[in-house]
Amino acid sequence: MAQVVECGYAVSEVAERLGISTKSLYKWKAQLTKSPRVRSEVAEQAAEIRPLEARVGPGIGLKEILALELGPHGVTVNAILPGSVTGPRMDAALAAKAEATGVSLETAQAAEV
Repeated sequence: MAQVVECGYAVSEVAERLGISTKSLYKWKAQLTKSPRVRSEVAEQAAEIRPLEARVGPGIGLKEILALELGPHGVTVNAILPGSVTGPRMDAALAAKAEATGVSLETAQAAEV
C-alpha cells in the first residue's frame, strides 16, 4: 500500500506485481484510510459474522462451480443467501446497535455492508 500512497505508483502496476485485482487494492486502500477506531469496530463486527460466513461459504463455492460448468451451455446459476434487507426495521436495528455500542450510525451501517 505504501507503494501507492507514499511512492506514487499506479494502482494497476502494484496490483499486477502482487497478482491481485485493482478492485482488491482499492478496497484495501479504503480500509487503511479509515481511523484505527473504525477499523477496530469493523473487525469486531466481522468476527461476529464469521460463523455465518463459514456456513454460507460452501454454498457460494458450489454456485461458482456450477456456473463455470453450466455457463457455456447457456445455463445461469444463482444463489439466494441469508442477509439483511434495507428498510425501517433494519434502520431501527442499526440505530439501536450503534447506540448500544457507542459508535456512529454511519459506522454501524458500514459494518453491515
